Amino acid sequence: MEYGGAQRTVLNIVNGLDRDRFTPVLALYQETGEYRQWLRDDVEVLNLQIHRARQLVGRLARLIRRHKPDLLFSTLLYPNAAVILAQRLSGYRPVTIVREANHQTAAGRQPATLSDWLTAAAYRRADRVVCLSRGVAIDCIARNSLAPKRVRVIYNPVDRDSIRRLIADIPLGCRLADLSARRPFEMVAVGRLVRQKGFDVLLQAAARLKGIEWGLTIIGEGEESSSLRALTRQLSIEPRVVFAGAQANPFAWMARADLFVLSSRWEGFGHVIVEAMACGTPVVATRCPSGPEEIIVDGVDGLLCAPESAEELAQAIKRLAVDPDTRHRYAVAGQASSARFDMRVIVPQYEALFLEALEERGRGIDRQLGQSLAAPRVSLGDPEPAGAVTELFRETAEPHRVIVS
Repeated sequence: MEYGGAQRTVLNIVNGLDRDRFTPVLALYQETGEYRQWLRDDVEVLNLQIHRARQLVGRLARLIRRHKPDLLFSTLLYPNAAVILAQRLSGYRPVTIVREANHQTAAGRQPATLSDWLTAAAYRRADRVVCLSRGVAIDCIARNSLAPKRVRVIYNPVDRDSIRRLIADIPLGCRLADLSARRPFEMVAVGRLVRQKGFDVLLQAAARLKGIEWGLTIIGEGEESSSLRALTRQLSIEPRVVFAGAQANPFAWMARADLFVLSSRWEGFGHVIVEAMACGTPVVATRCPSGPEEIIVDGVDGLLCAPESAEELAQAIKRLAVDPDTRHRYAVAGQASSARFDMRVIVPQYEALFLEALEERGRGIDRQLGQSLAAPRVSLGDPEPAGAVTELFRETAEPHRVIVS
């Protein structure tokens, strides 16, 4: 379970499910990753030991055939299609719910490709499609020719209680906790070092901050690490920028910054914005498709600016850098706004969706199995090579243990 918003979402869903209704079991491509340590002790884990993507469909089909699940739940684009195909190959028909985690059009995916056609065909065969923002839902319905009534918007759940506990820890090497090392105005950004996240725009914006003694910490790893470091040298801001790499506890860094900045070109939701708000850190974010505008009320609990504009981002940052009172106001308001996305609010929405889909298909499952909805159910979530997640769900009056070998 590596770093990423989809992985954190699945983790929070599994940890938050009502154990009187569901007994979750996670299955991973490989049982590794930083989030594994945050999984509840009562969640069983299935290690699929998948080393190549082509192994996925066959192993999932065997898993479905063996455990005869009631419900499959998957997230991320290619695993979603694999789950639908595996279901059909297994000869067994559990309720299947897939979750679209990105704005595919904004990401530049061409709708006429074979892979996109296969994805659309898979989505149309799912019982429900969950989208993590309204913007993603609009895009998903249009791209995949889906019936709107089968698409639900459920925002990402955030574990605010865990965040509050984790910000008290001071990670080794956290410069923001060292009063002798930090600068008067410290910014932090978190995300994979890829084009989507727009860190090149952030660095160009930071270089425009004249007359401000600023520092910037970027938490994350990715393919653009070398080019971004080169850009700091080109812009003559290298001494002010720290590339902290991936951090098991980014919240301790976020909570100690004066400002959190999201510079993305596109998002599915913007999970990290809510996490920064929950840390009590004011936020500046781009008004990119999609998510930030559904989280932040501009000028009330944060600031929004145009994506791809280093100048506009610099102006938004400077506005807050010189105004600590407004930063405090946004921090307080943002922390209150983050309650809308608390896992205790969001996870019940997933539970209600699962139960609705199970009830809708209940008679068909009864006829197929000759039994009630007491069989174990598998939910396959986010199988990506470094940290795929599969979930087994059982929904009974009295939860039973799911044995996975």
